[in-house]
Amino acid sequence: MITKQEFEAIKERCEKATKGPWTRSVYKVYDGELGYEVADPARTEDATFIANARQDIPKLIAEIESLCPIGDLDIVSSLRTEKDYLTDIIEEKDGEIERLRKSVEMSKKIIRSLTHENAVLRGEKPIPLESIKLNGGD
Repeated sequence: MITKQEFEAIKERCEKATKGPWTRSVYKVYDGELGYEVADPARTEDATFIANARQDIPKLIAEIESLCPIGDLDIVSSLRTEKDYLTDIIEEKDGEIERLRKSVEMSKKIIRSLTHENAVLRGEKPIPLESIKLNGGD
């Protein structure tokens, strides 16, 4: 992850760089205003990347600053940490909910069985287990 200091250093280098847009020849990248050679990459893709850096980096800086208006990347890091923490809590609670659901289902089965057995012991007609309704919709 990028630190605030790294972000500020990138931003400063970008602001101090010669204004673009830059262009490229087949093998050499030139500054559009001054026309001096700034790179001689062997691959066209590398030259394209370097030439577009002058336009791309300011856009990325602006986007980062719009997402974090006060420019404090420590807040972004803090929010990510909090999100991870809350995600862990949610997963833990989801597991607890599932365990409780299973416990409730088991309790309902036991209650149905005891209700059935109670009817038999009292000499009443046994109630079919599946017809015994409990609060909660079953």
